[in-house]
Amino acid sequence: MTLTVTDNDGGTTSTSGNVTVTSAYATDTFTRTVANGLGTANLGGAWSLVGTASSFSVNGTAGRIGGIVNGTTAAYLTAVRQLNTDTTVDLSLNTAATGGGTYVSVVGRRISNANDYRVKLRYVAGGTLSAYLSRTVGNTETALASVIVPGLTLVPGDVLRVRLQVTGTGPTTIRAKIWRATVTEPTAWLLTTTDTTAALQAAGDVGVLHYVSGSWTGTAPVVSVDNLNVTPPGP
Repeated sequence: MTLTVTDNDGGTTSTSGNVTVTSAYATDTFTRTVANGLGTANLGGAWSLVGTASSFSVNGTAGRIGGIVNGTTAAYLTAVRQLNTDTTVDLSLNTAATGGGTYVSVVGRRISNANDYRVKLRYVAGGTLSAYLSRTVGNTETALASVIVPGLTLVPGDVLRVRLQVTGTGPTTIRAKIWRATVTEPTAWLLTTTDTTAALQAAGDVGVLHYVSGSWTGTAPVVSVDNLNVTPPGP
């Protein structure tokens, strides 16, 4: 691409270079205030909820997804229907994990309810974090790859940045990175796998899901969600 500029005296100058244009499918900075629900994203439409509206809110700086012991709450951008997605989002938990912990999933391709590809984070007592790439078909989840995230011992309020990429069909490639939001994104992907499950080889929407273990003790945790960005896949 060449850019040419002409000044008021008729003089011109030009420069050439490569320009990469990336159009986001969805973004949300959660700078609004919503008492019951998550409202409408900056780009990507209104959030569709699983659970009662009172379990969700936006406080002007982040969205909040309240947990239910032995239950699931979730929010999806159903207007985003894409085959290839690259999703980045900031997540934090408001309390230390108890019992069997709590699970927070970033969903990168949801074909329909209970049919999706996701990266799932398991917060457990002591601050350890495990990550799983998984598929869910007919509400049955299968782990495809997993790891205890190295170098992380979490305390309440620690913000993690999660990046999930879902691309292609037959096979679909799923890969994820997880790192502290205060540091530079790692170069290498933490988890990578492929899958050919027929029911998941199509476009889908994106979202965040929160499941709390039935053995959790005390008040159910709240997940904060911020800086969501969904784009075509990058490097």
